[in-house]
Amino acid sequence: MAEQFDVTIIGSGPGGYVAAVRAGQLGLKVAIIEKEKDARLGGTCGLRGCIPTKALLNAAHLYQKAGEFEHFGLKVKDLSYDWSGVQKYKSDVVAKNAAGVTYLMKKNKVAVYNGFGKIAGPRLVFVNGSFAAKLSRLPDSGFTQGIAATAKSCSPGCASPYVTTILRRCRPSSGS
Repeated sequence: MAEQFDVTIIGSGPGGYVAAVRAGQLGLKVAIIEKEKDARLGGTCGLRGCIPTKALLNAAHLYQKAGEFEHFGLKVKDLSYDWSGVQKYKSDVVAKNAAGVTYLMKKNKVAVYNGFGKIAGPRLVFVNGSFAAKLSRLPDSGFTQGIAATAKSCSPGCASPYVTTILRRCRPSSGS
């Protein structure tokens, strides 16, 4: 029998990992599923979208500013850039961000499953076709069950607002 969780989250992007951290802080037993083959966490935003793009934009902005240094009485002789160095900077930023998300999962006792997550039925989640996580109310836990699915390809309404609703419902009941 697979392990049981109060909340299972599909996708480790900003909506998913923030939901996992908060659910862990609330005392819930949490699992997060990420489809990345190299086991990095952060989702599309952290690994291929927002974060790497902002790193490249930051490098471009600094390059542009360096070309304007003479206005401040500063001289830069033979200003140039090294594209492989810029790419290394971007990769370092992405790696540091992914490591930070991994740290947050460990710190908040979130179980991480690598593979493609799929809701297989009421309270059942499969990873790569294998029964990996069962979402269920644990006896006398004081929590209601919920599942939060976050991914760039999910239908409207399943990302952050949905996650927020689930976590509101998953708070410990008063008196426990």
